[in-house]
Amino acid sequence: MTDPWGRPSGPLPTPYGDEEKAMARYAVETLMVCNWENCWTEDDEPLTFSTIDEARDALNEFLNDVADAAAAGFMSEGYNPDDYRIVELKEGE
Repeated sequence: MTDPWGRPSGPLPTPYGDEEKAMARYAVETLMVCNWENCWTEDDEPLTFSTIDEARDALNEFLNDVADAAAAGFMSEGYNPDDYRIVELKEGE
C-alpha cells in the first residue's frame, strides 16, 4: 500500500527489539533553507509521536489538508512532500 505520493505506507521494519521500540519517539521534520527542523508544536512544546505510523498518518493528513486548500483556491499551491521527513529521536532529543 502507498500514500498519496507513492511512498510505502504501513509499518516500517526496525532493527530494535520490542523494549527499545516502546521507548522510541518520532518527529516530523521540515526542510528549512539548509537544515531539518521539528516545526510542529502542541501547547508550545515540540510535537512527537509514539509510533512511526502515527507520525506518518499526521503528516499525510497535513499534506492532504494543504492539497485540499490549494485545490479550493485558498493557497496558490500545495506543499512539496519532499520537504518533510519522519525521524526517530534519540533519547533526550
